[in-house]
Order: sequence, then C-alpha cells, then structure tokens
Amino acid sequence: MTDETLNLQILRTKLNRPAVDGKWVQSKHHRHRLCGNRRAVKVHRGLRPADGRNSTMKTFSQTAILFFAFLIFSAADGTCAEKSAGNQDIHPAGRPKIGLVLSGGGARGVAHIGVLEVLEEMHVPIDCITGTSMGSIVGGLYASGMSTAEIKEALAEIDWEDAFNDNIPREDSSFRRKRDDDLYLIKRKPGIGDDGKIKLPTGFLQGQKIDLIFKELTLPVSDIKNFDELSIPFRAVVTDIATGEAVVLGSGDLAKSMRASMSVPSIFAPVEMGGRLLVDGGVSNNLPVDVARDMGADIVIAVDISTPLKKREELTSAVSITVQLTGILTRRNTEEQIATLSGKDILIVPDLGGISSADFKESGKAVPKGRAAAEQHREQLAGLAIPEANYADLVRALPVRKTTPPVIDFVKLDNRSRVSDAVIMARLHVKTGEPLDVQALDHDIGIIYGLELFENVDYEVVEEDGKNGLLIHARERSWGPNYLQFGLGLSDNFKGESAYNFGAAYTRTA
Repeated sequence: MTDETLNLQILRTKLNRPAVDGKWVQSKHHRHRLCGNRRAVKVHRGLRPADGRNSTMKTFSQTAILFFAFLIFSAADGTCAEKSAGNQDIHPAGRPKIGLVLSGGGARGVAHIGVLEVLEEMHVPIDCITGTSMGSIVGGLYASGMSTAEIKEALAEIDWEDAFNDNIPREDSSFRRKRDDDLYLIKRKPGIGDDGKIKLPTGFLQGQKIDLIFKELTLPVSDIKNFDELSIPFRAVVTDIATGEAVVLGSGDLAKSMRASMSVPSIFAPVEMGGRLLVDGGVSNNLPVDVARDMGADIVIAVDISTPLKKREELTSAVSITVQLTGILTRRNTEEQIATLSGKDILIVPDLGGISSADFKESGKAVPKGRAAAEQHREQLAGLAIPEANYADLVRALPVRKTTPPVIDFVKLDNRSRVSDAVIMARLHVKTGEPLDVQALDHDIGIIYGLELFENVDYEVVEEDGKNGLLIHARERSWGPNYLQFGLGLSDNFKGESAYNFGAAYTRTA
C-alpha cells in the first residue's frame, strides 16, 4: 500500500477550520468504453466562460496535529481565492468574498448547474466552493476549471445505470469466470475467511466504474494536490463512518474526494483515505455553510437540493421507513446550517418536484429548475455582480486548462493483493514516452478487474524527479479468499418434460 499523505480535519464544532491536502487529475475526454458499456465522457477543452477554479485539501497525521493546527489558525484570514496563477491579484480590495455552498441530493444535484449558469450570466464572482455528495461532484468539476456547458454535457453522457453497476462485461471476464455461466450461478457471492466466518462486502457496489469516470473527468488537474490551487478553492465534505463526524477534504486526489463524498453507506463501499473509512457527507453536513465561512467567505450563496421528508401517508413500507430515517439525519443537519445564514446571505432552493435523488435518467430536467430558482433571487444576486470588464479580467486571470493528456514516462504498480505483479503488469499496455491513452488504459483495467480477484483497480498520475508516471492501484477483495456461489436452472418444453438443475461452486483465490 502506498504511503498516502492525507490531511483530514474532523469537524467537532461548526467553527473548526477545514483541513487541506490534495491532488487531482485532468485529461482530455474522449468517447470510449470504460470498464463497461457506459458512454465515455466527451468534453471540449477550450477557454471556458467565467469558470475555472482551484481547490485544495489539507490533511494532518496524528503526530503533527498541533503543527498543522498552528499553520491553519495562524494563516491569513480565509482561503477564498485571492491569487491566481502567476500570483495575479484577482480579488480587489473592498469586494466581499463570496462562497458557493452546494448541498447533496443525488440526481437532484444536477440543478446546481442551472444555478451556476445564472451566476455566470450575471457576472457574480465565486471565490470558494464547498460541496457535499452530488454538490461536491458539480462543485469539484467547476472548481477544476470545467465550464457549466462542459459539466452538463459530461453528466448527460454518462450511462448512470451502467456506472452504478459493478457487473463485468463478459468480454472482460477470464475464461474460468465465463465457464461459471454454464452453472447459472448468481454473480454476487459471499466470502468465507480461513477461520470459517462468513464475510460480506462493505457496500452493495464497490464503485469500480464510477471511480474511473471521475478519474477521467478530473485528469486535466492531475498535477494539483492542493485544492486551493484549483481555479477556485474547493472543499469536499465527507463523513467518517467510524465516528460519524464530518471531515473536510482540501487536498489529495480530487476524483477520490468526490467519490468519497457521494458514497452512500451500504450502497457504495466506503473510501479509505488517511486510515479513515469515509462515506457520503450528507450524513453529517449536507449543506456545509460553516466550511465556506472557515474558508473566508463574507457572503454565502447556499443551494439546497436535498430531498424533503416523506409525508405520513407515504410511509407505507420498510423501505420507505428506512429512506425516511436517512432523510431525517440529512434534513436535520441541513436545517442547522440554514439557521446560520444571515440577511446578506442567499439561500436558493430549487423546486424539483418529482425528481428523486436516484432518478438520474431524469436529472437533465433539474437544470432549468435550478436556473428558475436562481432567477427568483436576481435582485439579491445583482448586488453581488461586478462589471463585465472586471469579470472578464477575472476569467482571464484563471489558470488555462490543459488540453492534452500527460506524457507517461514510467509505470508503477501498487499491488495490495496476493496476485503476482507479473499477472497484473502483463495485462497493462501503457506506452511510455507517449500521451496517456485513457481509452486503452480503461480497457486494460477492465481486463484486470475481470479476473474477479480485486475490490478496486484504479490509477493516478504521479510526478517523480520531474517526470510523469502512472501508478496503478490494485486492492484485493476484503471478503475472501474463499467464496461460495449457488444457482438454479429451470427448463420446460411444455410437453410434460421439465428439468431442474441446482448448481453450487466453491472458489479459492490465491
């Protein structure tokens, strides 16, 4: 396991400052297959209107808590954007710092794009962004420099049904796993430890496909570790599932941070960062207004797209009761944050009607609803707008996004399994000395994951001695090494002849 330096700050009070630490990846988006049948993201990399941001994520180790606390509390007031690339001043003295807070809410979060469109059109500058769950995805992409048009196109082209599915395409499966189909075996299989105890995954989905989607979307900023260095300073909020406390991510891998912030407990496996198991931030802080304040925001524009609680007559099943319980946790901490807003802050609550948090097929309909909600606050927003010429200067001062993938000089493997390095490396065909071919890499990773030995297989672009390299992470399943599968096959020729076949399989991995 690689030594991953990650600074995490636990929020024990509303006034604690966020930690920082981070790195992200940017890459040119091509239309291609990504470990499955999703449509790959196609994003046009050009000058983006009124966007671009930089984000950071600081972290601390247990042995340096006091040191980092000293740095954080003695630093200049806030971390909202004041400088851009080349140390150009992009925050004129006298203008209040504006923080944008984007809540979680699943598919409903696409409404954030509509709000951003209105802010751009009105020339309202954004100095820092905080987000939870879907808010961290939209906010993180916007902070990385993607335009609203690019984000809208990227999210629309994702096959969400396939992305939220860990099933391996048959062509990517090994021959032995293909033979399992003859036994009508159920794909999902519990594990058995060597001590005989039943072991289960930590989530219904491991998130293999969504991980690679986020990697691709953030590839152009792969060299940025500190989220304060993004086009707009950014923070993602997650929850430490072991303690229930909110954790603010301000540095590290942007894709991984966004993935952790949307990891709904039990649906997605937690993301391990800095020795912590992190899940969806909505459980602890769904509308992180306090985090924006800690970043130095004088005025907050908060966008709440969280799902309202169900009414009494809608609570008719165990499923609806369970959903309501989660909703109560989210709604309660959201209301606590809303209560901290002052008269100069702006709260935008889009009317999303029947769009549910899981309704990604209809999520595109949320964009105009986000626009409509922002338009209702046009008079207030106008008071925050700056002259068009000043806004144009601000945009020009932002870092220019990379338009080509990085050239890969070396490939390394972080193999956290009992599988031989040679077995994994033999399935990778990365050409060193050439720009990274994301399409080919995703295909190779799909083949490796198709061995059904690993919990996750992903990658990151790293820099060593001035050279760019590709570090492949392969982590074996935590619920093995023994597995049981069962299956049942039924057939009938409607002439009195029937066949019933029961199958069972035991598999032990290396």
